[in-house]
Amino acid sequence: MWHPMTGKDAPDGCRAHPQPGGDPLRPTAISAPQRTRAPLELGCADPTHPCQIDNFLISDPPLKQVVSHTYEAGLRGQLTVGGAAPLVTKEKGSGTDDKQGGQLTWSLGVFRTQTTDDIINVASIVPMFGYFQNAGETLRQGVEAKITYRWDRWNAYANYTFIDATYQSYLTLQSPNDPAANPVNGNISVVPGDHIPGIPDFRFKAGAEYQITDAWKLGADLNVFGSQYLIHDDNNQNPKVPAYWVVNLHTSYQLTKNVELFGLVQNLFNQHYYSAGTFVSTAGFTGNGGSPINFETLTDPRTFLPGMPLAIYGGLKATFSPDELQAPAPAASASVLEAPAAAPANRWSGSYIGANGGWLASTSNSVGNTGTDTGGGGLGTGLATGAIPTSVGLGYNGFLLGGTAGYNWQVSPMWMAGIETDFDGAIARNSTTIGSIAIPGFAPQTTTYARELDWLGTFRGRAGVTPVSQLLVYATGGLAFGQTRLGSNYICAACLPAPVAPAATVRTAFGWTAGGGVEWAFAPQWSVKAEYLYVDLGSIGNFISYAYNFANGGNVSTLTSTARETEDIVRVGVNYKISGL
Repeated sequence: MWHPMTGKDAPDGCRAHPQPGGDPLRPTAISAPQRTRAPLELGCADPTHPCQIDNFLISDPPLKQVVSHTYEAGLRGQLTVGGAAPLVTKEKGSGTDDKQGGQLTWSLGVFRTQTTDDIINVASIVPMFGYFQNAGETLRQGVEAKITYRWDRWNAYANYTFIDATYQSYLTLQSPNDPAANPVNGNISVVPGDHIPGIPDFRFKAGAEYQITDAWKLGADLNVFGSQYLIHDDNNQNPKVPAYWVVNLHTSYQLTKNVELFGLVQNLFNQHYYSAGTFVSTAGFTGNGGSPINFETLTDPRTFLPGMPLAIYGGLKATFSPDELQAPAPAASASVLEAPAAAPANRWSGSYIGANGGWLASTSNSVGNTGTDTGGGGLGTGLATGAIPTSVGLGYNGFLLGGTAGYNWQVSPMWMAGIETDFDGAIARNSTTIGSIAIPGFAPQTTTYARELDWLGTFRGRAGVTPVSQLLVYATGGLAFGQTRLGSNYICAACLPAPVAPAATVRTAFGWTAGGGVEWAFAPQWSVKAEYLYVDLGSIGNFISYAYNFANGGNVSTLTSTARETEDIVRVGVNYKISGL
């Protein structure tokens, strides 16, 4: 490669950074690095001996060295924006730096990477296997833009990357499950300009964070990913994996110099999306009986990886430096012997009210069916023949929001006991339909099921320890009560008479709960908490009765559906102390 600074040939792997424009000009970069072929690639590079797991270190045909040439150029800058009056807070006051306005930094760049003998993974004609091979020349080029803004307690950013990743060589690749592949040998033809699959065409990220107090931060970010071709759709003949977006929240509170309380909400709006996709065989699986019987066959070879659903995390993070862990205790002195101002002995004692909200998910995620039948064509027969399943997978999740009241006794400077009650409304439901399954000699039959939690309350004891005066770590347990629903329905359009849909069972249930949490008193009368509860409300059942065959004296069949009501709950709350100051 020609070196732009010396005018002489330079060895592969060198990088030059001419900066003709000073600081505002982003360094221009030219490089030609080589990538070492990984052992797993070298050990799985034979089409006649594909690998299911990339860890076979066997003697396969050698792969060529990967060499790339990269060119980058761009601009960057920084300026002061705005002259509005700064935010003045009790903790921070008004600083001279705030009056100078916010600091905005930006950068804009372009890049182009041409790769020779790139290595790609190829699907094998052997189901569930694959191998690596060189793919001629590939090109990745695009644009990057970034902007950040900081002012007083605000910090915001936005990043955008566009990438055009394409093949630059004619290739014949195996992709036997691709609908566009040659039906005889499973090959596809790639031409220059076809996009490399599995790479989103753009990424956009933006977020902001606000420092509410010197110890408490709250922020949110938006992530947008562009569409991409399915993995092994190297000739781009199938619909792309759609673009998607997610919003996340995060917060942290610095309890002490070394201890931080944090919370994280991922996929706040519970977006349903796919993060990637590929192809699978539609032939299903073959049984081990005398004659091959395929089951679980598919009509569409495309398979997608679902994105992460709504998730809520919380916890404590402690960090200590080696010096802090090993520092000797200071020698006593007259100043040390003087008693410091004592923390309030009754910081936690007294009554309080508050609000809470969070996320719940069922842990018993099935509905069981039992039935009877005095004839040969009703619900019991449907169970016996498989038209009605004996067990149906059905869980639910959702939100809780409500109020709290309680009373604490600080029995010693380090120990606390108390009682607490809460009542939350819930939005947590799910439903499913099973069928229609055709059984020889019987009409097609369908069953539907629905589960729901309307509201939930608890009455619990709490006991905890205060390692520092403002922090309470506690365990809790007691009575739980709530309203649950279970509905089931039998549909048989060809049956005479037609079944009548029964009403769902609505049950006010009583059970138990246990869990634990942490609570932080950030002001004399205010505290925030995060806790986990396991709730068991027992079982709920729904009953269906269906009478038929009246011309021959009549038959009666029944179906009883039951479900166990157990939930995991993660929630946060804020409490206000109203007595015992």
